[in-house]
Amino acid sequence: MVPDFTLWLAQKCGQLSHATTTKVPSGSNPQLSYTVTVRGNTGTCTCPGNHYRGRCKHVEQALAALCTWTSEHGAEQQSLQQNVSCVCPRCLGPTELARVAA
Repeated sequence: MVPDFTLWLAQKCGQLSHATTTKVPSGSNPQLSYTVTVRGNTGTCTCPGNHYRGRCKHVEQALAALCTWTSEHGAEQQSLQQNVSCVCPRCLGPTELARVAA
């Protein structure tokens, strides 16, 4: 028997699937900042801690700052113009179409 499900398109913020690079300040030295690159729910950082341990608070900070809006679960509703133009109502960045099954 074939499972019964519905497939439809939803929009999600493009920050979730594109690599994003940002500078995150050092917590111990205000004159230093580290380059953090995140994609999805993983990231890399140029700090010594990430080099030795493979994780650091700078990546965690950058991941926490990413927009995670989806048309399925986001509290913000897109305007008609945002929907047609594929614009995220939370961060105003581009959105992408994603297949959703139920």
